[in-house]
Amino acid sequence: MRIFFMLITLFFLTSCATLLKGYFSELEVYGDTGKLEVLDEHNLPLDIEQITYEVKVKAFQDSLNNYLVKRDTIGIKSIRLRSDRDYLLTLKYANEEKRIMAYKKIGFWWAFFDLLSGGLPIFIDAYTGAWNYYDPVILKQQQ
Repeated sequence: MRIFFMLITLFFLTSCATLLKGYFSELEVYGDTGKLEVLDEHNLPLDIEQITYEVKVKAFQDSLNNYLVKRDTIGIKSIRLRSDRDYLLTLKYANEEKRIMAYKKIGFWWAFFDLLSGGLPIFIDAYTGAWNYYDPVILKQQQ
């Protein structure tokens, strides 16, 4: 019986996002950037992780109405940021420089699960910023 009460107390006093996701979120950068350098507002470089996906693209239809499928790879750059604040970032790529503002946004499902678990976890996740995420950045394609 004690274990049951301990589990119920643990459920109502913990926050979902802080435990399951942690304090960091990924900012994904899409586009043909080649070599990308990301600087924060203090001009300090940030670590970038390269993620590569292989995708199938329907290229065209031949004379027999068969689709010819082409395989292609998409490279996505991922930047790990502490999710409790907004960031002013400078992206340097392909002889261009772009300044962007990465605004934190509340993840609906994290807030929903916090509300289901009694309400106290809302304050923990809001304070730590664990339920926040960032929209991806889409850079123009090189031609």
